[in-house]
Parts: sequence; structure tokens; C-alpha cells
Amino acid sequence: MLADVLKKAELKALADETCDRYGGVERAIEDGHVQAQIAQRAYSRKRRKDSGEEVVVGENYFRNESTGGDFGDVFRMDENTTRHVLARLREIKQSRDAAKVTQSLDRLEAAAQDLKENVMPYLVDCCHAYATVGEMIARLKRHWGEFREPIRL
Repeated sequence: MLADVLKKAELKALADETCDRYGGVERAIEDGHVQAQIAQRAYSRKRRKDSGEEVVVGENYFRNESTGGDFGDVFRMDENTTRHVLARLREIKQSRDAAKVTQSLDRLEAAAQDLKENVMPYLVDCCHAYATVGEMIARLKRHWGEFREPIRL
């Protein structure tokens, strides 16, 4: 238990030091450094599990062979459910107060321009006006753009 606590503290200190040397967490994320580190650790852990160096009960040791490689059911959306959800969305868009939706989206967009403004209350207002998630995101993207994860190999 103490070893786990020390290991976590050591990893946190290493991560903090690495990000500080990189110029901060934000820059490390934008440049793909953090994602590359996560990918490297995942690859390393996968190799240790595959070789048996790291034991994961139920995954690489003491597996129930009767399940084979089955990892559970794959979710498949029923076509009738899809039609029902889309019909409900159309009903909501038709019955909502369009002026209230536009007003709440405009306030959200104005708040997004001020990087010090907390947009959460504006998002809640948009939800109360029945604005869709897509409508809210579109307004935020106008000012914040869209994050594109850098690809580093």
C-alpha cells in the first residue's frame, strides 16, 4: 500500500516536472506530448501483459476459457428506436420557443468570447430553452475552434 502511494507520488512529480520543462500542461497537450506519453505507457503495459511479466487476473491469467474471446454484446441501435428518437427531436424543435433558443444561444456565444467567463450557466439556460447540444457546440466552436489531436508516432 505504501509502495503504491510512493509510486503515485513519484509519477505525479515526474509528470509535473516533464510538463514544467515542456512549458506547461496546455502546451504539452497541444503539441501532443501528453498523448504520446499515454500511448507509450499503454504500449509498454500491453507488452508486459502479453509476455506475462504483468499479471492481470481474468485477462492474461486465470481466464474462464468457456467465454473464449467474447468481451460482451455489441450495442446495436434498433431502427424503430432511431426513428422514434428522431421524430421526438423534430417535435421538440417545432414546439420550443425559437426566440428563447436564439436568445440563449446568443448569450452563450457572447460569454464564450470572454475567456474568463464561466459558460456553464449559459449552457444550462440553453438546455432550459431546449437548444440541442449540436447548436450549443456550433456556437462555442465559432470562438474556440475545435481541438485536433496532433498525430505523433
